[in-house]
Amino acid sequence: MDSKDVAKNIGSKEYSQLNDYKNTQVGIVNALVSCNNISDSIIIEVNVLDGKGSFDVTGNVGETFKESARTALSCIRTLPDIKKLPDGYFENHIIHVHVPGCRETVDGTCAGVPIAVALYSAILNKEVDLKAALTGELTIKGIILPVSDAEGKIINTVNADMKKLIMPQLNRAEVEAIEDIDLSKLNIIYVSRIEEVIENSIVKRSFVLKKTDKEK
Repeated sequence: MDSKDVAKNIGSKEYSQLNDYKNTQVGIVNALVSCNNISDSIIIEVNVLDGKGSFDVTGNVGETFKESARTALSCIRTLPDIKKLPDGYFENHIIHVHVPGCRETVDGTCAGVPIAVALYSAILNKEVDLKAALTGELTIKGIILPVSDAEGKIINTVNADMKKLIMPQLNRAEVEAIEDIDLSKLNIIYVSRIEEVIENSIVKRSFVLKKTDKEK
């Protein structure tokens, strides 16, 4: 069984986590990542809790995923909406990133973009469009880097009935060269910066940001 066959199996409707949530949620993102060098679909969750500032990453994830999470947090802290938060916000909150129910270890450089969106959503209490799947790595300056096995990630997205895929611009030529997958019903949005990702993944309506007793 080659990598494409494995991707088709992992990303099938029977196995894909991308069907677990529908429509919109705060702090939840559909992500396309690498597990043991094979493309897979996972859910990334983020909770923001009152408490002494900390950043925790849990689930069956490797060191590269954890590094991506730290990079994603550094990146979004430079964004204008995040910089408007009250002084001491990060010192007074626990930020918890979790990957639930993943059978294989999540690793590889594909998770930074979806982690960043989940963090942005949870911190600002803004909903994520869960009809979209996200993939890509990013730098602390918000530049979107290409992913490996773009075709496998396309297969996962199609098999999970996602309507939209947010994909690095640097993978565009590779995706457009794919001939054996029907992409007519999939809206692929190519992005180069984190601001473009947020524009296309965060739902415009939002709720009032919760304040801690220290911030009131």
